[in-house]
Amino acid sequence: ALWGDRPPASAAKILQGCVVRIRKVLGREAVQTSPHGYALHLPTEDVDSLRFEDQVSRARELLTLGEADRAAYLVTDALALWHGEAFADLEGWEPAVAAGTRLSELRLEAEELRVDALLRAGRYREVLSAAQVLVRAAPLREQRWVLLARAQYQSGQQGEALRTIHQLKGILAEHLVDPSALVMGA
Repeated sequence: ALWGDRPPASAAKILQGCVVRIRKVLGREAVQTSPHGYALHLPTEDVDSLRFEDQVSRARELLTLGEADRAAYLVTDALALWHGEAFADLEGWEPAVAAGTRLSELRLEAEELRVDALLRAGRYREVLSAAQVLVRAAPLREQRWVLLARAQYQSGQQGEALRTIHQLKGILAEHLVDPSALVMGA
């Protein structure tokens, strides 16, 4: 990850120095040595990305159990762990790029989960502006439009909800290919 295919001759010494510094900060047991090299072992609660995934998963469970307020609180707490892009300082290192892409998608889903939980908790007006922000941020994510229409409808804005659904239909028609057109053109 540091040097790609061309590590310097002193790579082993540099790595050992890094491990010593990590152990000083995180504790000796945090970095374990094996025949294959070093492995970092930290509790889930000490790693933001693991805490985020765990909290989002738990929030989904709570929403399924009908505990919308608790789910909203938990997913809001999970989203507060985010600061910038995932693994931004490791761009170009394929494992970090893959993990960052996965976490970024989960973040988008968590934003939608939060709005869904708040809607189910009956907090329609409170969530309306958040749903509008989500749609503007990612207009091709259909779920965001559905959440916006639900928020509008449930807060007494049925006409706006219908306009939102009509607008979604237009955007999908503009940006997505109709599968029937592919079959007929073949």
